[in-house]
Amino acid sequence: MKLVKMVCPNCNSPLKIQEGQKSTKCEYCHTNVILDDETMMVKHTVYSGEKNEELKNIDALIKIKEYDEAFNRLELFSKKYIYEANIWYLMIICLTKNFSTSLEYYESDIIICKDCFKKYINLETNDELKNKRIKEYHEFMDKLYKSLEEKEKEEKTRMKWLNIIFVALLAILLILYFMWK
Repeated sequence: MKLVKMVCPNCNSPLKIQEGQKSTKCEYCHTNVILDDETMMVKHTVYSGEKNEELKNIDALIKIKEYDEAFNRLELFSKKYIYEANIWYLMIICLTKNFSTSLEYYESDIIICKDCFKKYINLETNDELKNKRIKEYHEFMDKLYKSLEEKEKEEKTRMKWLNIIFVALLAILLILYFMWK
């Protein structure tokens, strides 16, 4: 039998597969992999119950809006399951607080969100789901940037008025100083 060269979809380590073999387990990360007979490509990855339990816990955290804790767990998870599109998408959900534009965002969060989105898009194999999430993401980012532009305009207006008030107070102080002198 001929040995077929493939890599683990989880850790990118080489898999040892004999021609005709239906499944294998990665020697490095212990991910179970089911193979497609015709194309000799990974058809499906089987995860342990531990992964499914952790994903359920993360999903529960997201449902109760514990986004920071869910994100921290996903960040650790993404190191082990780097090729899982859904993990990157859940990280986007956490970073955007489920696509809420009514919250404060930091530039670093937006950069991380963009990075997660790129990874998700590169890994998602379901085109219909990918297109739906691309649309959802772009609508969110458009709203977010409009919201940030409005906040920036408000901040500029506030600073302008603070400067006017400061100059007026300074003028009053100077007038009072020279009146008492």
